Amino acid sequence: MSSGASSIHGAMHFKWVVNESPHSLGKQPVNIDNYMFWKLHGWIDRIWERYRVAQGLTPDEPKLKQALVDQCVGMHQLGLVFDPSIGKQPDAPLPVEHGYFHETVRPILQRICSGCHSESSPEANMSLGGHISSADIVKGLVGVTSLHGGQFKRVLSGNADQSWLYLKVSGRAATAGCTGAMCNSQVMPPTGQVTLTQPELDAIRQWITMGAPAPSP
Repeated sequence: MSSGASSIHGAMHFKWVVNESPHSLGKQPVNIDNYMFWKLHGWIDRIWERYRVAQGLTPDEPKLKQALVDQCVGMHQLGLVFDPSIGKQPDAPLPVEHGYFHETVRPILQRICSGCHSESSPEANMSLGGHISSADIVKGLVGVTSLHGGQFKRVLSGNADQSWLYLKVSGRAATAGCTGAMCNSQVMPPTGQVTLTQPELDAIRQWITMGAPAPSP
């Protein structure tokens, strides 16, 4: 249970993420309490594994899943006691947008990537979700040199096979021929295996192949 996207470890990284919270588990660079949480989460994995074994529960046991959810809710409620602003939505509404990226691709990035690549504390300075317009997400991707992808652009319009974003999420970055000292070819999200479904990968590829158009108002 200590590895993989479906594990407790993976859930803490990618599933239990409240993007609008300043204490989101997906935003470890934000403050010291998040940093300490990430340092401790391996220990937490082992505690829950011992609990599971002691109770004679299987990894997919509903009782175990409910216990984890209850603990997560409890943590959130404690957070509200210390900081009532947690969970408040930003005041300024996002613009109305349409188009393939906004309607098909963005929901994928929002679900899978925005925990670490939010608008407020984006890993690799790349925002893929949160309180940010789809137009601004596209602006930060298309034609922009990747931070840890050597010679690759984050998204090269019309060419998914030369777009670092697609190569990373599809697990092909390791064999893409990245050159330079700043090549991180690890699959994203960093679960050790491709997390996106084939239809999700196809949607991202289709958007890039279409020329990676920005959304329309």
